[in-house]
Amino acid sequence: MYTANLPRELDAALESAREPGEQLLWTGRPAPWRTVRGEWAAFVFAIPWTAFALFWE
Repeated sequence: MYTANLPRELDAALESAREPGEQLLWTGRPAPWRTVRGEWAAFVFAIPWTAFALFWE
């Protein structure tokens, strides 16, 4: 069974790992931009906070 949204190497690895009669019902990958977007606010806040902490007497 070849799934169009998977690279052939990954599809071959999954094919060899499945038992007879087993089906692959769903495949997916996380969207990298969603992780970066969520962390951007923390990063922007961390820069001035770190500068403040370093120079605090």
